[in-house]
Amino acid sequence: MVDIQRLLPIKLSVIGTVKPKHNARPNCNTDPFLQEVTDSLEKHYSTPEFNVLSLALDLNLSRSYMARKIKKKTGLTSGEYIKTFRMEKAHLLLTAGMTGSITEVAYAVGFKNHSYFSHTFKEHFGKTPSEFLEEKAGI
Repeated sequence: MVDIQRLLPIKLSVIGTVKPKHNARPNCNTDPFLQEVTDSLEKHYSTPEFNVLSLALDLNLSRSYMARKIKKKTGLTSGEYIKTFRMEKAHLLLTAGMTGSITEVAYAVGFKNHSYFSHTFKEHFGKTPSEFLEEKAGI
């Protein structure tokens, strides 16, 4: 399995060649609430069952209050925020090139279904994970 903990320190802004089609997460370093959300996501993003309700429970907030607060601060719904976080992690893993397969990356970032992962990746970055890897390899 992928050694995710070893890859986390790599910064996306330095290694990314593919830019998201929509706004990525805002800088959470300036907002304590978003930092809390990010810390929770860092702990649980690889768990497929981790969802909006799980995030709210982890933050000790009601789902609706948390959703309003995330929407106000980021412009994204809670589900979109979680998905964006997972996509950034997937991009990191694919860019680092330390993965066995796209399916492994999908599972490592909390997706149960690799075809849904590919669809979501394409929606987020404008190309499939395979196209991204081909481009990265210079094929």
